[in-house]
Amino acid sequence: MFVTGSLHVSVYGADESSLGHLDILQSSFDQSGLPVCPYPSSNELNENYLTFSGTPGLNFGLEIVQVKDVKLGETRPFTLSSRDPVRVFKFVPTEDISDTQLDITVTSESADVPAYLKVSRVCQDVEKDNIDEVNYKGESLRLSFAKKGRITLSRFSVPPLTSSTSSWFIGIAIKNATGKTWSNATKTVNLTLTRSFDYSYSRLLWILGLGTSFTLGVLVSLWAWFSFRECICVSQCTASSETKPMINSTIQLSWGEFLSAMVEVISRYSCGRGPKTYSYITFIVGSVLMVGAFQFVFANWYVMYHEGDRDNCYYNDFCYRVRYIDIPYNLMLSNLAYVVHGLILVVNVCCMESELLARCRKLANRERSALEYQAIREQNQNLENDDRLEEKQASELCAESRKKKFTFTIGYAFGWALTFEGLFSALYHLCPSKLTFQFDTAFMFVIASLIVVLLYNGIDRQEPGTTNQTAKNQVEAANLFLYFLVPLFIFNYLGTMHHSEAGLIMSIDIPFMVFLALWVGCMAWWPVYKLFPESCSCPRNKEGSRNEPGRPESEGDVAVVAVVFYCLGLVALIVFVVLLATNVMDFPETFLFTCISETTVVILGKGYARLDAFRKSNKSCSNSTTKRKGVRFIRFLFRLIYVFCMVGVWIAALVFFAGKQTTNKVKSPEQSRDLNQECCWLGFFDSHDIWHILSSFA
Repeated sequence: MFVTGSLHVSVYGADESSLGHLDILQSSFDQSGLPVCPYPSSNELNENYLTFSGTPGLNFGLEIVQVKDVKLGETRPFTLSSRDPVRVFKFVPTEDISDTQLDITVTSESADVPAYLKVSRVCQDVEKDNIDEVNYKGESLRLSFAKKGRITLSRFSVPPLTSSTSSWFIGIAIKNATGKTWSNATKTVNLTLTRSFDYSYSRLLWILGLGTSFTLGVLVSLWAWFSFRECICVSQCTASSETKPMINSTIQLSWGEFLSAMVEVISRYSCGRGPKTYSYITFIVGSVLMVGAFQFVFANWYVMYHEGDRDNCYYNDFCYRVRYIDIPYNLMLSNLAYVVHGLILVVNVCCMESELLARCRKLANRERSALEYQAIREQNQNLENDDRLEEKQASELCAESRKKKFTFTIGYAFGWALTFEGLFSALYHLCPSKLTFQFDTAFMFVIASLIVVLLYNGIDRQEPGTTNQTAKNQVEAANLFLYFLVPLFIFNYLGTMHHSEAGLIMSIDIPFMVFLALWVGCMAWWPVYKLFPESCSCPRNKEGSRNEPGRPESEGDVAVVAVVFYCLGLVALIVFVVLLATNVMDFPETFLFTCISETTVVILGKGYARLDAFRKSNKSCSNSTTKRKGVRFIRFLFRLIYVFCMVGVWIAALVFFAGKQTTNKVKSPEQSRDLNQECCWLGFFDSHDIWHILSSFA
């Protein structure tokens, strides 16, 4: 049929192994194309037919692209070049394979030539003009790769792997989005389809949750409980007369007394009495920050999920396990160790506080005296109108007055910080990227800060109107969060933006650098203010320096040790500034490793002080009985083994973190994907998961 100025095209065929492309050329400057995809047909003919008619003088060009079938378990090698930049494969399952994940893997030795891998049920999506495009229809998945890449189809992916046996189309093409790929580049690729994970989680959760995290976590906590409680000799030889009754372990407690005290701690002290500064502020900061972090990360993941652009989230695609929804459950569940260990630590601290309260109660009942009661009457006249206090009430007030000289708020805060680190790390791995990494490191900063403050403050608390020298110059919770952690969060965010593709505009970048330099200087001065209060002009700090158990008794020794370790910390700050100035590392990583270095310096300083105190207590306890000396030696041996084991676990964790990386958010998506690794434990966890578990134990 001839119609002036028009063209009618009809295509017939039964062979589904070819993808046709018809080019219609109206002039040398006008070209359009019509893709003709294979379709199911019952026609027994094995040839394709193309008929067309139109106005004379109209030129036609026809390109037929061969679509090859690919089967499960077989490897299809092929080469991409400028003459053949796109290859399309079709996969038709011979049976229902929706009960397991389907891994579509490409590998190549041509690492310098990036390429696209795209999977769809619509053949037009993988055709030459569309393979590098993504849309919001949820019909395809696409990623870029250099050495290797993998797209995982599952029941929960978009598009999903259903029980039908309909066709899947796989397209591989040379990537030239940046315009840097050579025009004559070639790339040899191997394509493989395999079945992998069967969505079975029960055994893995029991092994990770109950078998590994909980059971071993409880054993470690019991080991620490036995090793680091003050032994009888130390308490009798180094404790002052004021604090000695509180830690006197000769007081035997029954389970009833202990459990009664625990109920009291949970019901009254946790929600009512006593200081809760660090624990409450840590919990509030974690909860508030979680809201904004979840919105940001979820929005990134949601866009990636519906567009199908797997380059937005830096997953380890070679160990990608899903369930219920298309997210990496293995990476997120491995953070369960942090949460379990954080809760175990909270229970440990609660037990320590309950034991202290029970001992104070028993000691108060044992040491009642008229003078003590009279002092309590004078201090608590507003609590009792009668001239005489009831004996039970007086004992309770006496026990409470002893207990409130100690605070466990930093211990609770550390437990909550460890718990929130697990939650934020799991949230980060919902969609790992350069911009979302700031949420993963947020509570790493909190943990490092709390370690330093706990080693510095101890558990002695300064009460108003008292002269307890062991609680002088402590770091208050509000000061720590307001002057250290909040600015650190802000600088970490701005530093992340500084290293992003968009960067920071000059009017923000210059003030950011100036305020960062001022803040670093203030943080270098703060330890001087705390370690050497006598050198400051503030009168309230000239009463004396701290002389708590665990510090060298000689003021000269204190000064020397403080100066040495302060200088080490200052070196870490100088290295931090140099790394930022030279752009050797990005801001988040530099902040993180600097905090870890500073924490290590403080731990070493405290360890030196503890060893010095142990040496001096040995001299003062030279007349102790052989039995007490034996108990002290056993405890010291357990502490030593504990510390060596901790260091060993940290080294092992760092080996997995630095030596067995599975992604690198700083690199391009295809370069990061070259680091992807297969699962190495239980067919479910990769090396980064092992880093999560080991670092939590450490």
